[in-house]
Amino acid sequence: MQKVVNVLLMGIILLTGIPTSDAQMHQRRFPSTLAGFCLVGNWQAPTDMDTINILTAQYGSATADDVKQWEFDNSDIVTGGFGAQLNWQHTALGYEYWHTIVLGDTSDALRKRSIANGLDYEGFSLHFKQDTIINTTTVGVQDTFWMGRLEAGSADHATHYGNPLTQSDVFRGVSAGGGLFVYALEPFVEIQVSLSRNGEGSPTFAIEYPSAVDADFNITQWSPANILLDTTNGFTQSGIIRIAFPRDWKYAKLYPPHAFYSGYLQNGGGCFALRIRASGFTTRPLVQAIKTIPAIEILDGEPYVGVLHEGTAQAATSDTITFASSASNRNDQYKDMLVKIVEGKGTGQVRLITSYSGSTRTAKVSPNWENLPDNTSVYKIVRRVVRIRGWDPANDRNGDGWVDDGEYANLANPNATARLKHYSRVIHTNAWVSSSAWNVANVWNPDYRETLAQVVSDRWQRNGYKGCYVDDATGGGLGSPWVNRQRATSPYILQGGHLLEYDGGSVDRDDPTGYDWFTGYLQTIRHVKRITGTQWLGANISNRNPFTDTYAKRFMGELDWYLCEDVLKLSDYVDWWGGLMRRPGWIYPAIAKSGGRSFLFAHHANYQASGINTRETWERNTVTLLAYYYMVNIPDSTYILFWNHSYWYGSQNTDTNIYWKAGVPKNIAYQPTRVLKVDIGLPENSIPEGKRPMDLTWYGLTGGDFFKIGDSTSTELRLPDGTVVPTTPTYIYILHVIDPRVRREGGVEVPYDAVYARNYTKGLILYRLAHMYSGIQNYSQSRVSVPLPGTYRVLNFDGTLGPPVNQVEMYGGQGLILVKDDGMAESPQIEINVQTDKANPQPLDVVTVIVTVQNKGAQEAHNVRVRHNIPSEATYVRGSLKIDGAQQQDPVDTSVINLTIPSIPAGGQAIIQFQMVIR
Repeated sequence: MQKVVNVLLMGIILLTGIPTSDAQMHQRRFPSTLAGFCLVGNWQAPTDMDTINILTAQYGSATADDVKQWEFDNSDIVTGGFGAQLNWQHTALGYEYWHTIVLGDTSDALRKRSIANGLDYEGFSLHFKQDTIINTTTVGVQDTFWMGRLEAGSADHATHYGNPLTQSDVFRGVSAGGGLFVYALEPFVEIQVSLSRNGEGSPTFAIEYPSAVDADFNITQWSPANILLDTTNGFTQSGIIRIAFPRDWKYAKLYPPHAFYSGYLQNGGGCFALRIRASGFTTRPLVQAIKTIPAIEILDGEPYVGVLHEGTAQAATSDTITFASSASNRNDQYKDMLVKIVEGKGTGQVRLITSYSGSTRTAKVSPNWENLPDNTSVYKIVRRVVRIRGWDPANDRNGDGWVDDGEYANLANPNATARLKHYSRVIHTNAWVSSSAWNVANVWNPDYRETLAQVVSDRWQRNGYKGCYVDDATGGGLGSPWVNRQRATSPYILQGGHLLEYDGGSVDRDDPTGYDWFTGYLQTIRHVKRITGTQWLGANISNRNPFTDTYAKRFMGELDWYLCEDVLKLSDYVDWWGGLMRRPGWIYPAIAKSGGRSFLFAHHANYQASGINTRETWERNTVTLLAYYYMVNIPDSTYILFWNHSYWYGSQNTDTNIYWKAGVPKNIAYQPTRVLKVDIGLPENSIPEGKRPMDLTWYGLTGGDFFKIGDSTSTELRLPDGTVVPTTPTYIYILHVIDPRVRREGGVEVPYDAVYARNYTKGLILYRLAHMYSGIQNYSQSRVSVPLPGTYRVLNFDGTLGPPVNQVEMYGGQGLILVKDDGMAESPQIEINVQTDKANPQPLDVVTVIVTVQNKGAQEAHNVRVRHNIPSEATYVRGSLKIDGAQQQDPVDTSVINLTIPSIPAGGQAIIQFQMVIR
């Protein structure tokens, strides 16, 4: 028999303000949890037909904008944002670095405001007071100003848009007012010019710099620079050009008109620019590349750390050398180190080792040998080290901000050899990507705190952000976090390391330098929070424990929320380092008790690399990760985000390296949206009689011994050092023991194999996990029958429910989500969600109304009637009525929408859309 469902909507309250209370902020998009996306952006239209069909049914098309709207509709929180108009209607949060200054938009805003307020921008950064040697063999930030990169382009005439240096005939437009432009975000005094074709003739050339700008940093005057050295002989050969540092060199916009296809310049970003004009050639030169002196230098490390290995070569080819049999047998043991020929054939040559085969003792080198070594060649293998030059104001005797040639020849402090102060900044030499350019902020400087707060407040207001998270918040400052970021080897600092801004402080010291710096960092956070008034100031603490970690615990009481990368990962074990009872089972419930919110990341493994990148793997493991999250979910305090094995966020489409099929927008691919839409209620906060709660553990004070800090019913946890941590009980319990063996240690009891459970008001969460030293073979392939405490239905990946059962089959390491079978699921269950695209519309605004009609039952719903009154203060827009993107006839009575949807399948939905104009 067909079942008819009648739904009556009495209209929508349109003229209310944006919700601001904490309770209103937590209106869930999904019934049983909060969810979100990280660093959304760069949306692409899907190419996968299944996804195209889904979006078309919901929005009438499948464009990049529809993907953005889908993310808006299926998240409670986002970082990165959708643009100001949508951000104001959502909980959209910005992405910040406050412990470091990132060259780009952030440094631009800070510099412009500091100039406008008459402040010393360079005082916002920390500097080395003497030349510093860091014990690392590599530098990861190769593609940056710090490694000598400049930007350059040419213009054909005075108002030409400008071309990047890829068009290398840079002086072709000089007669029309064009020329070569060289620019960077920091000042420079030397350019190293590489020509692919030398100029010919008797050229003349001039270099100019912006010496005056208006209030908006537009250039109003160019002045000639004083050229100290020109080994290019007027661009007739490759060489070096050096100028005297201009005291009046202005930070300026180059656009309009010279943008050189740079988004940064087009958006009004400033820089330090030189304009070079050369003429009089019979053949104009072609400029291949332009660089400057790097702030970070990679040196032969032998004087600092000695020789790692030496011997007599066995053989060599044009780009290899085979070391003695006593060399290491580990692959790439010597990668990024230097091999030096010190005796025999080829003496004096030094080459970089780019790879190393331990089995053959053969290293590949770059560049190729000029004089091929042989079995008479004695070699040394040495590490490389990094030098950053230090700054001493005493060396700048005339106070012009530059140590000129005369001053450099007679340094007051020969241990500090930076010629411009910014070359001595405390820099992250090994950031995530080669183009990252960070330097550590001087958080002790009150001018930095105030300027940062003003910049952040403006940015949030402009972009519609309610707050932000500060990335890498526990690992980007001073002390061990700083030197570890350099990927250095202990001892980290081989020479220098002392700070100009902190008397006696060194970057490799946690106490007191690191702690004092972190105190200034916290003061910076408090100041920004006070100025912005945000209730959403957060930080990325990754998988660190804020109740025990040296730095992360200092955030307790300072932050409103915590972004937690890499915390929910698939594992077969309950008691491994990141296992349910060891970390997630107590850290995030305890954060919730402290008043904080947590954004937990559920990370998939690299299935493509392991050869199991299949639909079945993704679907089963995604449900397991969601079950893991539901185990520790604290309603209104925890959010879930699903991601793959990488940290490259965004909204672009998948490929088969990161997902089982290509062409699906990432967040649509990863989030189990249909599963999240099924209502399992909220945590029941009870344990069935006779069942044992899960113990919560911490490593003992020595080694890896267990130490019980409480269990899942505890309201307080007692850590090994005596610290008492209030927490929110989860009431996770052991539903079924599969292997009766138990490990007992430190008050902890861990079954060798058991099914853990958590009751929800409308469902049950199960997770089968083993003791990490149980020795069970092929655990993930073992399958057992688990009795249930009642009748339930298994929630499938597609959002449908299985038949009623009182037992389930579970693999090792598998999680399941079950829905109580109360008989109601046999009938259609219609739920309505009404949204508008404007939270506070004004007269004459056009408001789009979206009514989502969902059938959450296990049976098809027929002839679903939906009635919606048009409010008296609004007028229906003719031609705007659609169902699942299909155009509908306008209602005869435009004061009411009255529709009948013929069918909504079990687990399906229909989307009604129309528009109204506010009177």
